[in-house]
Formats: sequence, C-alpha cells, structure tokens
Amino acid sequence: MVNLTTVSPNITEVAKHHVEEKQSAILFFIFCCCAVGALVRRLLKGFKIRLPYTVVLLVLGILFGLLSGQYDEIHIYAKVVDSDPHLILHIFLPVLIFESAFAMDFHTFVKTFVQVVVLAIPGLALASVFTCLLARYLFTYGWNWNEGMMFGSILSATDPVAVVALLSDLGASKKLAMVIEGESLLNDGAAIVFFNVFLKLTTEDSGISGGEIVLYFLQVALLGPLWGYVMAKCTLFFLSRVFNDALIEITITLASTYLTYYIGEEFLKVSGVLAVVVLGVRMSAEKTMISPEVEKFLHRGLVIAIFSPILRHTGYGMSWKEGIVMTWGGLRGAVSLALALQVAHHDTIDQERVGVRVLVHVSGIVFLTLLINSTTVVGLLKLLGMSDTSPAKRMAMANSLRFLQDVRDKTLNMLKTDRFLADADWDTVEKSSEIADPYKTTDEEAQIDDSLDIRPNAICPDCDAKLPCQYTRKEMKDMTDEAVLRMLKAEKMSYWRQFEQGMISREGVRKLQECTDIAADKKGRFVDVEDVKKSWEIPKIYIKLKKFFKRFVVELIPEPPKSSCLTVLYKIFKHPAFNIFLYCVIALDMANVTLSVISEYLEAIHDRKEIFRSLNVVFVSFYIVEAVAKIVLVKKYYFTVCWNNLCLAIIFIGIVDVCLSFSLPASYGNNHHVVHIVLVVFILLRVIRLFRLLEPLVPLFLGLMKLLISQQLSYGYDVGRGYVAGEEEVRKLIDHMVDQREIAKSLKQASDNGRLDVIRCLGMLQKQHPDIALSIKTRQAIRSVLNSLRDGIHELLMDGILEEADGHKLEKMVEEMMKRLINAPPSLPIPPPDKMLNNVFWLRHEPTLIEYIKVGLYHQIKC
Repeated sequence: MVNLTTVSPNITEVAKHHVEEKQSAILFFIFCCCAVGALVRRLLKGFKIRLPYTVVLLVLGILFGLLSGQYDEIHIYAKVVDSDPHLILHIFLPVLIFESAFAMDFHTFVKTFVQVVVLAIPGLALASVFTCLLARYLFTYGWNWNEGMMFGSILSATDPVAVVALLSDLGASKKLAMVIEGESLLNDGAAIVFFNVFLKLTTEDSGISGGEIVLYFLQVALLGPLWGYVMAKCTLFFLSRVFNDALIEITITLASTYLTYYIGEEFLKVSGVLAVVVLGVRMSAEKTMISPEVEKFLHRGLVIAIFSPILRHTGYGMSWKEGIVMTWGGLRGAVSLALALQVAHHDTIDQERVGVRVLVHVSGIVFLTLLINSTTVVGLLKLLGMSDTSPAKRMAMANSLRFLQDVRDKTLNMLKTDRFLADADWDTVEKSSEIADPYKTTDEEAQIDDSLDIRPNAICPDCDAKLPCQYTRKEMKDMTDEAVLRMLKAEKMSYWRQFEQGMISREGVRKLQECTDIAADKKGRFVDVEDVKKSWEIPKIYIKLKKFFKRFVVELIPEPPKSSCLTVLYKIFKHPAFNIFLYCVIALDMANVTLSVISEYLEAIHDRKEIFRSLNVVFVSFYIVEAVAKIVLVKKYYFTVCWNNLCLAIIFIGIVDVCLSFSLPASYGNNHHVVHIVLVVFILLRVIRLFRLLEPLVPLFLGLMKLLISQQLSYGYDVGRGYVAGEEEVRKLIDHMVDQREIAKSLKQASDNGRLDVIRCLGMLQKQHPDIALSIKTRQAIRSVLNSLRDGIHELLMDGILEEADGHKLEKMVEEMMKRLINAPPSLPIPPPDKMLNNVFWLRHEPTLIEYIKVGLYHQIKC
C-alpha cells in the first residue's frame, strides 16, 4: 500500500520545482532576447547594412518558434507565449508610448497636430470600415459587422518605428517623420478604444446603444488627454522641486508614466494611451515612442487620398510624395499583435471561426509589413528623390570637414614636437585620424542642374583665363537657407547652454527656443526680434487690475503724527488686531441682519424688533466713529481713496436705515404693508457691509498684481539678455558655418541688427525698472560664482586632493544654493549710492575718492 503522506510532499516539491524552472526559463529568454537584439543592431551598424533590426529579430523569432515546436529542450524557453496578452500590453505599452511622445519635438508636433488628428481618428475609423467590408465580403468566414469592425480596428493600429528611424538616418523630412510618428501615437489610443467597443459588442448579448457608444468614446478620448495633462502638471511640479538628482527624476518620471496609464484605464475608465501621450508631449515641451498586405496598403493609401485636401492645407502641408511614403510606412507591430492575442484568448469568442483567424491574419500582416515595407523604404525614398542631399548641405559638410582638417593638422603639428611622442608612426596616425566625406559625391551629382537660372562661367570666353567660381541664384539661395538653418540650430544650442549654466530661466529658454522653431518653419527666416520684444510686454489686464486695486487701497501716513492723541489712533489702525476686531463686528452685524429679517416674518420674535433695530444703531455708530477717526488722522487724503468713499456710502445708507426703522413704524404702525416692504429692503441693503471684509485683502491683490508685473518684466529681461548672449556667441561661429563671404556678411548683419535692437530695448527697460535688472544681474552673478565653485570641487576631486565623500558633501551644498536661487525674487530694492560706489572694484578702499565723487555729483545736480 502506498503511503500518501510521503508521496504528496514529493509531488508538491516536484511541481514547485517545475514552476520555478519555468519562471527562470522565461526570465532567461527575455534577457537573452535583449542581448540578441543589441547584438543584431550592432552587427547591422558594423557592416553598414541599411535594414531595420526589427526585421532580423522577427525572422530569428520565427526560426526559434519553429525549433521550439520540434525540441522540448528549447520549448521550455518559449513558455513566454503563454503569458496573458493583457499583461504584456500593460507592461510594455506605457513606457514605449511615453518614450516616443517625450522624444518628439513639441513645436513640430503642435504644428502638425491637425494632420495627426485627422489621420489618427477619422482616418482610423475609415480604415477600419474598409477592412471590415473586405473581411465580410471577400473572406468566407461568416463574420458579422461587429467582428469585422473589431478586426479592422486591430489592423488600423500602426507601428512605424523602423520607418521613422530610416527617415532620420537618410536625412528625409523631419516634418514627415513627425506626422508619421505622431499619428502612430494617437492612432494606437484610438485603435484600442475602437477595439474595446466592438469587442464588447461582439461578446455581450445585450448589446450597446449608439448613444452609449458615443458617450463611451467621448469619455475615453476626451477625458484621457485631460487626465494626462493633469498628471503632467503634477509630475512637472515635483520635478521642479528636484535639482540635479538623476535617480529621483527618473523614478518620478517612470512612476508617473505607469500611474497615468493604470489609474486612467482601471479607475477613471479613460484611454491610458492617450493620457500617456499627452503626459510625454507636455513634459517634452516644458524640457527638455499577400492579399492581407495588399489590402492594408490600399486601405491606408485610400484614407490618405480621401483626407488629402485637409492634409495639404494644414500644418506644414503634405505633398503626394510624402503621402506615398506615409502609405508605404504604415507598418503594424506590437499593439496589433497584443490586441489579436486578446481576441485569440477570449473565452466568449468562437476561436475556430474568429479568434484563430484574426490572429493568423494580423500576424501575417505584421510579418509582411516588416519584411517588405520596412526593407524597401530606402529604395522608395531614393526613387522619389526624398533622400537626396542638397548642394547646400554638401557645401556645408565640406566646409565643416575643412575646419576639422585644420584642427587635425594643428594637433598633429603640436604632438610631433612632444618629447614623448616625437618618434611615433605619424603615417599611421594620419591615416587613422582621417575623416572621410559622408556625402560621397559622384561625377553625375557634381554636375550643375539644367534647371538653374544662370550657369557659372569658370573660363573667360575671350582669353580662356580661369575665373573664380560663380554660384547661380538657386545655389546662393539654397546655401543661404542652409546657413540660416544652421545659425538657428547654433542659437538654440547656445540658449540651452545658458540654461545649463543657470544664466537663463526655464521659461526664458523655452521662449527663445520657441522663437527659433518658428523661424525654422520658413526657409531663410531669422529669429523675429518682435517676438522677443513681446516677452517683456505687460498684459493690459495686469495694468488695469493694478490701477483698479490701487484706487481702493487705504494708506495711512507713513510716519506717526506728533500729537499724542493722533499717535494713539495711528497705532490702533495700524495694529493687525484692529482688522480682526472689525471682522468680528461685521460678523455680528450680519447675524443681526439675519435675525432682523426673520423677525419681520416670524411672529414668535416679532416683539424683539426694537432690540435688533437698536443693535443696528450701535453698528452704524461704530462705522461713523471709525470714519471720523480716520478723517481726523489723514484729513483730505481720506476722500481721495475709492474704498473710503464706499465706506461713506455704507454709513449714509445705514443712517437712512436707522431713521426709517424708527420713524416709519411710529407714524404708520408695524403692520402697514408698504412700511414692511421698505424696512425689509433696507435690512437687506445692510449686506453691502460685507464688502468691508475685502478691505484688508485689497492690498494683497495689489501686491499680487505688482508681483505678476515684476515677474513678467523679469522674464522679458531674462529672454532679451539670453538672446543677446546667444547672438554674440553665434556671430563668432558664422565664419565656420559659411564659406561664402557674401552669405556670412548678410548673416552677421542680421545678427547685429537684432542684437543691437534688443540691447536698446533692454537699456530702456533697465532705466524704467532698475530693480528688475538688478535682480537678474545679481542672480546671474551668484550662479556664475556657484558654477566656478562646483568646477573647482570637480578639479579637486580629479586631482585626488579631496576625498570623494567630502567632495560630494561640498557639491551638495553648492547645488542647494543653486536650487534656492531658482526661487529668487524678481526684483530687488536699489541700494543707496554709497553702497553702489563701494561695490566698484577700484573704489573699494578709497573713501576720499568716493566722497569727492559724491560732492561733485551733488554740485552738478544742484546747478
């Protein structure tokens, strides 16, 4: 007889060991896939094979799947295919979506937003309908409309990562790549929404009404981006409180990505994908992703053709060549496979009729788009002439290579005189450090285009003498446009360097980079100085509100009067306890108003009207005494403040109220209907006394308006100073960017004009608001000193003079001071002349000379 008590634990241990072995095999498989992916990518780059590494990985995955079906030893590592498709989607999708959205250029995305939305939402719906029609009337599967639309929504989710990477490598249009990638991000979210709707219609017998579908789509599609925007603001708020701590910043960013997705999907029932897209885009802005093949190709091309009138006239426009590339680049990938796996593993879906066939078709389309479309994009771009390098780019590259060659020659000459390196093999050194031209120009490409307006004359027709090369108008225009574009990029890099060094604020660098992005949208356009000037323009609403609140501010005389009685009044009104006492009086007054109204209608307290009227006399008397005391204290100035006039109006209405509340009942009786209405109206008019509660808040509102104005002026001065510093830095690089003297001269002239114009405006701004300029200059001086201190700490660490732990302590102290500098006030009080003269370096220890200057200035001003 078998002892079950001994066998059962053995069986449990075996099962446990089998589960642990399976889990370890899955983890081993995942990390081996990562290693193989890195190896394949490196080999393709090493052998210079222009082939998306995803295609090679797909083929390797198919081969591994075939081998795992034949050998049990390999099959154990393929158990990952049995994982829940929902789990796979929820683990990998959020971070992939965020990475793509965060890497996008915000300005270009906003510019192409209309095109992206048109393709991602109505375009996706139309493509789903076309696929549904094909599935119903071409296939013999007997699918209904819901199953066909579910299949169409799965195949409408695009994944053009490989195509976008090739477009970037080939130097194709950045705007085209942005439209393709932006459409893919929003397309994934919309496809998941459509899929969930039709999956529910397919699996539920009760069905969903049309109104419920519309409401569900609006809830998911509109509230999802709103939730992503809220999370982006929260994440940016927390990140703004962190300074130079990469671990915390990465953790917050990663956590916000998954929190945004999961809370949106599970609790708020909105689109987590769209929420993560908005999260990534917003954080990127405020710095600083066969028949089936033929049918999808035709459907996407038809959708782009239908919406082409809109696409051509929105954003940057879209040519027919770009439409062809977008059609051919509509690859399918992870999202489509994950949704198809959900259908194949769904319990209530007929697997033989729907589930397996959907998975087979989707897998075939993913395989064919990766194998055919992604591998032929390079040839398509060359065929359409979209990967050609312009002559201007070639000349710019040649100019850069000449500069690098000079740097190389100078370095070689310097090293040859080194006593330790003088006998090195310099021929090998020169060969190993030679940089080849990446744009290998053939003889045909070097020939001049027949479409040019004027052909250059390199030889004189009379004497056959060689003349300097003369560029045509088209060549000059292309070179000028390319030079301006490179100048804008250099300016953008200069602004970012200033931000890294703490010389310009976050808001300032965003404004300047926005100006360069706007300028780069049109060929040959420089940064518009008027856009820079707008940064220090004060909004008119601020000025109006400031004037409005200033009229209601009650300002007592700055110094206490000499009279002892008036001094007592001055101290009483200046003391904070007086405002608290005033609040209590007004609160009691409002309680009396409430009881007075009730007594007019409630018979139980009807006989207590006289008490409430007498209390009203007390309150009005208090307001009169307060007003008289203030008039005695500030005299005529009291009547120049609007708030005081409002108080006098309240007192006047109160006096009338007191007179009528006693005279009318005495003359006509308490039961007279007209008397009752008049008394109730005047009782209700006492509510205007509540406005007295706002009196202490008005100075706070005025201070807020002054702060907002100071911040706007500080921001504008910051932007202007950053622009000037950027122009000065870039002007020194123009000769290295451009080989043509005429083009370089025009660039320098444009830079000088803009720089001098902004300098003049900043001079006027400093003259009108010296406190703003003083704050910015002080902040920049502090940051410069702190930068030097941090660099000095790094040098001490590198030289081994300072211990690593001690160095980190000092560095942390300096960075804490840098962090506090971010919240520095937008304005500082102007110091007295003595202090300003003492700050002059060559006057610091010369009190006699300082006094001489002061006396001379005094006599000059007096004269």
